[in-house]
Amino acid sequence: MKAKISHFVLCIALAIISIGGFFLIYLYFIDGVFVGKPLTHFDSTVLETTQSEYKRGEAINVNWHFCKGVNDVATIKVNMVDGVVVYLPKIEGVRQIGCYDGVDNIVKSIPNTVDNGLYHIEADVYYQVNKVKRIYYHFISNDFMIVGGAKPDFTD
Repeated sequence: MKAKISHFVLCIALAIISIGGFFLIYLYFIDGVFVGKPLTHFDSTVLETTQSEYKRGEAINVNWHFCKGVNDVATIKVNMVDGVVVYLPKIEGVRQIGCYDGVDNIVKSIPNTVDNGLYHIEADVYYQVNKVKRIYYHFISNDFMIVGGAKPDFTD
């Protein structure tokens, strides 16, 4: 009788460990990668600015094309790069499931501290698909010029 009880407890423990292991494998390796992809179609090289020249203080709009597979919140970290990285505020957005092909305002205002020169935008978009996993997407824009606009005056 004692052997049957210990055998039953061992089977239950193995079943719990197996189910828990499958759940962890699902969370870390399957969810968001094979099932429930945040973006089902995108091209990371096609983040096109609507203009080739901007002035400080102007907004930067981009064309991008993607299909969204889940209703999760996207967090977008945007940087302007010209050899030096200019970090810009994060953007959060929610879009319904579907395909989008259009213009979005990705930089609300070019900082006044940015120097003239040739830049491009690097946008890191991530989705928190479950409690333990984030899916990252990296987008790079074409090059554009910053050619003027207001520059801060640091003299007294």
